[in-house]
Amino acid sequence: MGNTYIASNITSELYAFHKGLTIALQYNLTPIEINIDCTYIIQMLLNDHPSYSTLLYDCRELLRQLGNPPGQHNFREQNQVTDCLATEWAKLTKANSFVLWAVPPFCVKKKLDADTT
Repeated sequence: MGNTYIASNITSELYAFHKGLTIALQYNLTPIEINIDCTYIIQMLLNDHPSYSTLLYDCRELLRQLGNPPGQHNFREQNQVTDCLATEWAKLTKANSFVLWAVPPFCVKKKLDADTT
């Protein structure tokens, strides 16, 4: 989880998507499934966008290296883990721009456990 100083929501979403793919590749987190709440990112990945073509190319390359994992749109309300992480981030000092958890925070573990039952 982290923060960004990018003004555009779309750009922030795209950079977060890229960061997530980079982490998945770096730590060999496969197989994975992509769930994203920003339909515009999905459309841009499929159809390109002149303002983001380099970043979209990098995302497509990361997806290829990850074995082209399946992806789907997930409504924001369905992703309680993301909401939990946003709440945890708000509690932390903003000195760090990015935090990678070795073990999920308690609130995330509760949400994940609830999904498996």
